[in-house]
Amino acid sequence: MKKILLCIVLLCINVVCHADMLQKESCTPGSTQTCGCPDGEVKEQTCNADGKSWAACECTYYTAWCDDNTNLCWQDPQKDAYAEDNGGVTSFDAGRYCEELVFGGYDDWRMPTIDELRTIISGAPLSRDGGICGITEGSALSGTTASDVILCYGRLQPFKCSGSGGCCWDDELSGTCNTVDPASTTHYLEYWSSTPAVDDPHNWIGFVFFDSGTVGFNHALSFGEVRCVRDGPTTLVTCEEGAGETCTPGETQDCTCANEKAGSQVCAADGTCWGPCQCTGFTPSPDPEDVCDQCDEVTVTIHVPQKLKKQPYMLAAFLYKYGELNMRPPDVGSYENEIRNPDINVDKPITTVIPGCSYYRDRCMSGDYFLSVYLKMNEGKFPGPPEPADMTWSGADDAPITLTGDGTKQYEFEVTVSPIFTPR
Repeated sequence: MKKILLCIVLLCINVVCHADMLQKESCTPGSTQTCGCPDGEVKEQTCNADGKSWAACECTYYTAWCDDNTNLCWQDPQKDAYAEDNGGVTSFDAGRYCEELVFGGYDDWRMPTIDELRTIISGAPLSRDGGICGITEGSALSGTTASDVILCYGRLQPFKCSGSGGCCWDDELSGTCNTVDPASTTHYLEYWSSTPAVDDPHNWIGFVFFDSGTVGFNHALSFGEVRCVRDGPTTLVTCEEGAGETCTPGETQDCTCANEKAGSQVCAADGTCWGPCQCTGFTPSPDPEDVCDQCDEVTVTIHVPQKLKKQPYMLAAFLYKYGELNMRPPDVGSYENEIRNPDINVDKPITTVIPGCSYYRDRCMSGDYFLSVYLKMNEGKFPGPPEPADMTWSGADDAPITLTGDGTKQYEFEVTVSPIFTPR
C-alpha cells in the first residue's frame, strides 16, 4: 500500500515539473507575434527574455480613477488622448462613444453631466461652484454671451494648474488638454458634457476647457474631447466571468463584447485566465449633408472708420439669436464668414455673404436673428476676449433679421465697425 502511495506522489511531482517546463517554453525569447487591441488595431508583441510571457501589446488601454468625494469613476486617459490624428468628436458621437465603450469589465460608461465634469476641475477658482464661470445643469445659452466670456475665459490662464501637462483637473487624472481644434490654430478642444442649454437643447451643449478650467456652451456639431464616467465603485476585473482557461501571460485574443462590438482580451499576469473582453473602437458618424445653398442669404458690406495701420488678424460676420457682442460659435453663418488676415481698409470695404444655415451647414435656420461683425486686430485666440484695438458692429438695437428657412429671403446691409473700447 505504501509503495502505491509513493508512486502516486512521484507521479504528481512529475506532472508539476512537466507543467513548469511547459510554462518555461511558452514562447521563444525574442520571437514576435501579432496581437490585437481593444480598438481593433493589430500590433506586434515580443516574447520576454524569460520565455514565460509576452511583452504587452502596444495598445491604448484605459483604467479608471474613482473620486471618493463624488463616488464617480472616470475613464483615464480620455478618448484618443495621445493620438496624433485626434480631431475630436461631435457631442452626439461623444455620447454614442461612451454608450458603446467596454473596458475594465464594465459596459455602463456614460457621458458626464456638466455638474459632474466640473467636479474634476482643479486649480481654477473661478470655475468652482458659485464662481463666475457659472454654466451648470439648467443654464441657458442666453446667459453666456460677451460679459460671461470676458469675466470667465478672459481671466483664466491656460496650463497654470497642477494637473498632468498643466491641465486644470485632479492630479490623479492623466491625458492631454492641449489638442488643437482642427478648425483653429489657437483654440484647444473642449471636453463635452451631456448637458444642453435649456433654451436651445438641440444645438448647444455644455463643456469644460481643461487648459484653463473655462466652462461654457458650444455647438453640438463642434469637435471636442470626451472622458466617460460611471457611478462607483469600479474595481477593474481581472478574469472574465466564468473563465478557467489557462494561457500565456500577455497574449491577446479576439473577442466580442455583449453589444456585438469586436475587441480583444489579454491573458492575466499569472496565466490562469483571460481578462474581460474590452471594446474601445469607434466609428464616427458621417458628415451631415451641406444644405447652405438652399437657405436664405444675408449680404454684408463692411467698412472701417479710419485708415488702418496694419492688416487685421480676423474678420467675422455672423447672425446670433441674442443681439450683443458674441464670443461663442454663431447661430447662423459658416466658416467662410471667418476671414483670416482680411484685406480691408478705409478705401477698401469687404463684402461677405452669410448663408442662412448653421455654422456646420447641416440645416437652414429660421426665426429672428441679429447681425454681429467683429474685427480682431491682433493675432490671438479666436473667439476670445476682445482687446482695446478690436472693432465691432452689432445690430442689437435694430429690428431683427427674419429668416424663413426655405431660401426665399435675401437681405443686404452696409455697416461700419467702430472700436469696442472708447479711449478715456
